[in-house]
Amino acid sequence: MPVAVKPPAILDAALETARQGYPVFFTRDKKPALSNTELGVKKGQGGFKAATTNPEKLRKYAALSEATEFAVPTGAASGIVVVDADFYKSPEAKQWVEDNWDLLKDTRRHKTRSGGLHFIFNDPGNGIRFPATLSEGIDMKATGGYVCWIGTPNYELENDVEAQPFPMKLLEEAMKAKGASGKVTVGSAFNDATDEELVASIHQALELYPALRTLSYRLPTRMAPDGKPLNEVSQVQLLTNIMDMSVAADPLHDRHEDWEDRRGKIPDLVRSANEKHHSPMMTAEAAAAFAKGDSLVDKEKMIAANRPIGPQRETTLEDIEARV
Repeated sequence: MPVAVKPPAILDAALETARQGYPVFFTRDKKPALSNTELGVKKGQGGFKAATTNPEKLRKYAALSEATEFAVPTGAASGIVVVDADFYKSPEAKQWVEDNWDLLKDTRRHKTRSGGLHFIFNDPGNGIRFPATLSEGIDMKATGGYVCWIGTPNYELENDVEAQPFPMKLLEEAMKAKGASGKVTVGSAFNDATDEELVASIHQALELYPALRTLSYRLPTRMAPDGKPLNEVSQVQLLTNIMDMSVAADPLHDRHEDWEDRRGKIPDLVRSANEKHHSPMMTAEAAAAFAKGDSLVDKEKMIAANRPIGPQRETTLEDIEARV
């Protein structure tokens, strides 16, 4: 359990971090310390999305909360991504760090209270595919994630240097180890990705909404097992089941709040997609761009109701079809 710290101590550290240009928000047990109501924001806009560098807001939030920590969002919000090495999760994690030390050692580094390490890098920007994990016990924190920061009890600064450019070789090797090609760019609005790649992107929480949106636009062109077009009810069920297989379905996952928000938008996405496909404004070329041939997902199994939420272990795409 974290050490109890009065808000002023946390506030001082948070203000200093904000002065350095990093937006921050307050946490307790690594979870947001303030509700959306306390923050005065709508559903889906709290948590790490409410991170700020505004000192007046931070003072207000500190007074309202019983925070014992504070955190910095990763990815586009802060301009950093973090390689999170949790040695307690896997005996392989320490070996991975040793094997990749030359690519990790020159950037900013924090020691966590569990004895792990955070390697802080500059965010390479849009268009990069970041998996949820690089290896066993090695998590990747990018857009949609966050990490507790120095000033949180029992977090220590180990390498006081500027964040360095992210070493793409780490990402390429991780993707190859997962059976992918090693391609790290997303492509143009996901339209060039196969159905299988889109499902994998959601499953691994690389991306949620862009992949979900692209799949929703393709489904009106897909056929049900009986050879007829998928109806809207089946489309909603299929996309819901795909989302329920995501690692972000776990309430403890950094992107769970995003996952919950995106999952709730599935009926609207399906309705919008079907309206556009039946609209005279939808050209044949546009429809063809979304079609991409037969889906690689086993629709008959995927549409089945009452699926358990979230994978029970790290899975491959073959495992996905075997489990549904």
